[in-house]
Amino acid sequence: MVSSESPSAAPSASLSGLSLLVLALLREHPMHIYGLHRLIRDRGLDRHVNVQHRNSVRQAVDRLKRGGFIEVDDVQQDSGPARTIYRITPFGSTSFTEALRDMVAHPRREFPSFPVAASLLAFLEPQDVVDLCGQRRVELVATRTELESLGTPPPGLPEILFVENDLERALVDAEIAWIDRLAARIADGELQWDPAALLETSPMKQIIEE
Repeated sequence: MVSSESPSAAPSASLSGLSLLVLALLREHPMHIYGLHRLIRDRGLDRHVNVQHRNSVRQAVDRLKRGGFIEVDDVQQDSGPARTIYRITPFGSTSFTEALRDMVAHPRREFPSFPVAASLLAFLEPQDVVDLCGQRRVELVATRTELESLGTPPPGLPEILFVENDLERALVDAEIAWIDRLAARIADGELQWDPAALLETSPMKQIIEE
């Protein structure tokens, strides 16, 4: 077993979603970075965190180790390259619970891109917005169908382990409903604008000048 260096504790509130997920998996049992990455993908958790590149998990592990949340448990040397096995520390376990409680209790500003696009719709022609929203709706419906295909929890497993699927469906449904309302208001003539004219007036002119 490999002893760890003295950690420098970091605030649990600074933990990202990926870091929290890594801690949760290490609470199950120690594992190496490849195992963490594979488990995240196998469980479909890559819908919630960006682990397209394994280096994302490696960077999260490095930050957690520097912060004292995890430590080296062992180094495995088989026929291939050596693999470092990590385990969660008592500090990491306590911080995991604190950070999880904080994430559940307090909404975070996560800065998704679609609200930015929505704030700039006046730069586009109304019919273009309707058409683009229609394209987005098709993709959202496909996402909704994919979420429905996940079905109910496997027999013997508690539903609480899968409630995030219901949350995702609710969020997709809300966005589809918003798009439908927006497109209907534009189609009915209730919501209209002239991008060229707005460019010469405030506040859009101020936005461009700034």
